[in-house]
Amino acid sequence: MKLQQIISRVITLVMLIFTLSVGSILLNNELALSKFLFKKDFSEKNVNKIFSTWNYYESMEKVAVGIFNVQLTQDSLNFEQIEFLADSLLKVNPRSSQAYYLKTVVSERNQNLVQASNYLNQALKFDPLNTTYLLGVAVIQINTNQLSEAEETLAKVRDLDPNTNNLESLTQMLENLKDKS
Repeated sequence: MKLQQIISRVITLVMLIFTLSVGSILLNNELALSKFLFKKDFSEKNVNKIFSTWNYYESMEKVAVGIFNVQLTQDSLNFEQIEFLADSLLKVNPRSSQAYYLKTVVSERNQNLVQASNYLNQALKFDPLNTTYLLGVAVIQINTNQLSEAEETLAKVRDLDPNTNNLESLTQMLENLKDKS
């Protein structure tokens, strides 16, 4: 009887230590994420803490998309970092449409439109109504002179959300190209 009590208390103590350890890791990750989101701490140390402390997809996705958006608005895309972020997301979630979109951006930068198109198709497979991804498809279609396909894609975007950013400018670009041909 006494041995059972000792074993029970040891197991309880081990479980408590384990719970505290996991809780500490999660808290550390959430603090790093809070620094990122609210204090705009984009330092490599903070980002690495988020990505290495715990494979918590939602946190990682917020960070990856946040970094991409900041770099995009500052017109200073770091393609090596974007690819790292995309690959990290895919390790945790192979169905990450955001990761495939980030890989699309890198492929377009490398002028590999076939690979970019493949990544966009993967992104759309997991998020088929995402108008940003569909606009990316239209851009690739325009760049590969598939003008009628681009027109269909832009019509689909217009049906889904006529207020999509850059829809009108891309539509105008397509019309200009069609007028020239």
